[in-house]
Amino acid sequence: MKKQKIIGLCGGSGAGKGEVCRLFDKYGIPSVDTDAVSKIVMQKGHKCYDEVVEAFGNDILDENGEIIRKKLASYIYSDIKKKKMLETITHRHIIDYTLKKFDKLFEEGYEYVMADAPMLFESGMDKICHKTVAVIADENLRIERIMSRDNITREFALGRIHAQHTSEELKSLCDIIVYNDSDLFQLDLNVRKAINEIKN
Repeated sequence: MKKQKIIGLCGGSGAGKGEVCRLFDKYGIPSVDTDAVSKIVMQKGHKCYDEVVEAFGNDILDENGEIIRKKLASYIYSDIKKKKMLETITHRHIIDYTLKKFDKLFEEGYEYVMADAPMLFESGMDKICHKTVAVIADENLRIERIMSRDNITREFALGRIHAQHTSEELKSLCDIIVYNDSDLFQLDLNVRKAINEIKN
């Protein structure tokens, strides 16, 4: 029986992780979006929700009892201790939920699965990965993509980029690099090369 393996994927905002994940999926490596998982575990009925509300109080809830993510974000970005406290709560639950999704994919017969995790190293998820992959793109191209995608100013786009790991940091942290600053044909080639590196 072949050993099942988890691949960790990260990259800064605007690097194009979504497109890279679609290509990995095309070649038989499905991914789980941990940003989407984060939204799920923060909903009412999940243990993570209960712990976050206990830690931050009912002020972060709307009239339906759901967490107002923007309000919670405003609390943590002004206080590093609160940010760490939130991450301590959420990262554990995100990883647990993601692993359950992986188990289902492994049961379906996949040998490799991928965690699309912008906070791959901050969350500690890299420790459960067979290989880690960084998606890297030119900063000006990333700024254009973010501005177009999120309809924000260049200044806001730059602020988002500078709040994350630099490309050089990601290159030093990850096993494999996928460059995404050309066209889709070249990106497809880069992803196939990365898959060969993962499997060999």
